[in-house]
Amino acid sequence: MSSSQEEPVLLRCYNVACGKTYSESDNSDDSCIHHSGHPVFHDAFKSWSCCSKRTTDFTEFLNFPGCSRGRHSNVKPEPATKSSDNNSMESAIQEILNKPINLNEPIERPPEDSPLVTLPVKILPTLQNQLDKLMGQVNLEQKDLTESPDNSKIEIGTICKNNGCKKSFNGPETNQEECLFHPGVPIFHEGMKYWNCCKKRTTDFETFLSQEGCQSANHLWNKVKPKHDSEESRRTSCRYDWHQTGKEVVLSIYSKLPLPDKCLIKANPVKLEVKITFSGQEEKLFIHNFILHNVIEVEQSSVEFTPSKVEICLRKSDKSHWKRLELDR
Repeated sequence: MSSSQEEPVLLRCYNVACGKTYSESDNSDDSCIHHSGHPVFHDAFKSWSCCSKRTTDFTEFLNFPGCSRGRHSNVKPEPATKSSDNNSMESAIQEILNKPINLNEPIERPPEDSPLVTLPVKILPTLQNQLDKLMGQVNLEQKDLTESPDNSKIEIGTICKNNGCKKSFNGPETNQEECLFHPGVPIFHEGMKYWNCCKKRTTDFETFLSQEGCQSANHLWNKVKPKHDSEESRRTSCRYDWHQTGKEVVLSIYSKLPLPDKCLIKANPVKLEVKITFSGQEEKLFIHNFILHNVIEVEQSSVEFTPSKVEICLRKSDKSHWKRLELDR
């Protein structure tokens, strides 16, 4: 084979923001788009001396497209000298910039049907306190959600269903007796045991069980089975938005009092499945599947529940800047 038919030798361009491969025979005065200047860091802003674009985000700064045209160059820049003075940050960034940057070669995208993993959950104490109060109100109103007592269908010896009441049904006259019960929920914390409605604390479990109720009502002998509404009838829409840092994409889904034990958030490297139940007069359900624009590290991602929103932190697989949250279809 003649030399004219040989494949051209491909070189790597080391101009900042280019990083492409090229052949010297095709190299011209406008082949390379790159930054001809140097990085500038001032008042938290990051920019290049050769163009006017500025940002406070480091990843976005690194991904600024070049502003100058010229010839490709396969000559590596001189390594930056590390220092301990105020220029140490600039020196460290210059070391990164000395490596070729190729924005046209994204990380390989795994298939969307990869196995999903449930993300770890953190519940803020402020939300847990509000959920405890909510549960107390539900217990207090429970008597209104039960059937009217039919004494002929109540067996003798049936124990009152109200928390803390030990009395049993001995006939219709039992309904005239006062029922003392706890409308709240039991709390076990650092060895102490108590009801959140009266907070008489003890370390002894038997003493806790024998504590007299703090509120009076009618006895509750029977409970009505809750209605099982269809999932579709409870579905609702929620406002959500997102932002990003150099390492994470943070998705915030807004609605009051999410119920963590009725939520399920799963992900694989390119897909996020969200199912969140919010409390209220009627429980509402938000369901959405996000096909992510870029790839994430599932094992390092997590969920945080707060009283006003669910915050999902997705760790980026690389430090690239996401143009949008979801992949265009």
